Amino acid sequence: MDEEFEEVYQEAVKNDLSNLNSAMDRLIDSVSRFKSAGSFDALDQNDFAKMLADLDFAKFIVSGVMYLHGMPICGHDHDEEEDEDGQG
Repeated sequence: MDEEFEEVYQEAVKNDLSNLNSAMDRLIDSVSRFKSAGSFDALDQNDFAKMLADLDFAKFIVSGVMYLHGMPICGHDHDEEEDEDGQG
């Protein structure tokens, strides 16, 4: 069973790396567009929409990686909340 878990985990890590690379490529493309614009007027609504979409995608991917590795996404300890609610 441990071997099977390790295989699944390694596949998830491989997928995470691929997704992180994709998110970084998208962010680099968006930032490059902003940096190459000569002025604010050279950018249009689509440039801003693409940047926001790329930032959302990166946030989604990073939060998934954090969740897989047991890291808190929201910055606080959920175990403490459960104890306070009387459910822990």
